[in-house]
Amino acid sequence: GASGTNGATGATGASGTNGDTGATGASGATGASGTNGATGASGANGVTGPSFNSYANGVITTNKSSIPVGGTIVYDSVAIVGTDLSYNSATGIFTVNTTGVYVIDWKIAVTPNPGTVSIEVDLVSSIRGIVAGISVTATNPLITGSNRIYAATAGETFRFVNNSGGPISIVLVGLTGPIGTVSVFRIV
Repeated sequence: GASGTNGATGATGASGTNGDTGATGASGATGASGTNGATGASGANGVTGPSFNSYANGVITTNKSSIPVGGTIVYDSVAIVGTDLSYNSATGIFTVNTTGVYVIDWKIAVTPNPGTVSIEVDLVSSIRGIVAGISVTATNPLITGSNRIYAATAGETFRFVNNSGGPISIVLVGLTGPIGTVSVFRIV
């Protein structure tokens, strides 16, 4: 026979158990950036760094003849800015007034006297003895020099000493400008 008509919808049945969690979906687009926050408070000041507040520049402009072995090389003029150093122009001795680290750079036009072929000019400390120097073999005038970064103690003195195999002279031979220079400055 022919199919009958559909009957009325029955009552809703009881809920079934939850199914397994599905796979994670794709990430959404990045959202717009937020506004900048307020400026934070200023930090504390840091420790003061190294300075170049004291320095000395010296020159030799006149010939220095026959400086004996053990003799001190005296600079004709030394300009000092600051209080960390002092210089005695009569003795050629520099005095460190402030403990610190110093850069010392020097150059001289040295000539060996007859019979002197081994030239040695040393930076000599009153506390540590020889701390730097130049040592060359020469029979003709030459310009030579050296430098040193040196930790010095207040009250310490230093000078440049002829420790050659004999007398030397500091003379201007065929050159222009100063025949000797020294620069000393405190970096810490």
